[in-house]
Amino acid sequence: RMDCPAAERTNTQKRAKATGPKRYRRDLEPWMKAALLRWLETHRDKPYPSEKEKLNMSIKLGLSKKQVSIWFINMRRKMKLEGQEKQEAGERNKEEEKEDGEMTKSRTADFKNTCENEVKPQSDTKAKYDELIALMNQYCQC
Repeated sequence: RMDCPAAERTNTQKRAKATGPKRYRRDLEPWMKAALLRWLETHRDKPYPSEKEKLNMSIKLGLSKKQVSIWFINMRRKMKLEGQEKQEAGERNKEEEKEDGEMTKSRTADFKNTCENEVKPQSDTKAKYDELIALMNQYCQC
């Protein structure tokens, strides 16, 4: 329907008209964040304030109840993500330690095999070999 003026508008124009003027995001003041974080720390086992608590916080902080609710939703999401990241990091560290341990065992076994299967000197160089071993033992106590 090209004859309709609404059909000629782009999606952004439609959205701009529907939502009204652009709203600017306002960060919470540091003291507001501190008060909300204090409540969250003391209630870490159950980080869900009741409606009455949200209302009291909103009055004391000069925020709307919706702002307080959204702040707690975002913080719980952030706490969950941080917990998952810590758990994943711990699992990665355990895997790396396991791999390092396996590599160390492998290297130790390779070294032992090399020492056990070391080429023995032939009889004409045996004297020089023994002399070299004696000198090494003299200077380094291995």
